[in-house]
Amino acid sequence: KAAVDATVGSEVQEEQARTAVDPDKVIDAIDRTAEAIEFVRKVSKLDKVEIVFLTDATVDQGGLPPAIQARANEKKAEIAELRKELEGNAMLFHAIDSRHVLIQDVIAVAFDGEVSATIYATAKPAG
Repeated sequence: KAAVDATVGSEVQEEQARTAVDPDKVIDAIDRTAEAIEFVRKVSKLDKVEIVFLTDATVDQGGLPPAIQARANEKKAEIAELRKELEGNAMLFHAIDSRHVLIQDVIAVAFDGEVSATIYATAKPAG
């Protein structure tokens, strides 16, 4: 893990969250996907990258809650573009990959200024 964090240059944290806790945060991040795409294209250093595992939204748990799924469907093309940009951003891709998250499980990324990112994924932590 230390080697990965050194490569990434950013602290990577994990948080498990149930989407029922705050679906508005996830929906807001989905709504801001176009902004996130632009930021992913240019960012190369962040102080912190947090991966929020939406453990109750995995396929085996029935998927996303209806309100989030509806918004994700509306933004489907943008989310696909976001995933593509994440694959092209070495720092963010390594952060995601180091936690064994598949790029197709990422549904949104929220940035806090230019210092931190929160990546929402419909996945369960490895291990």
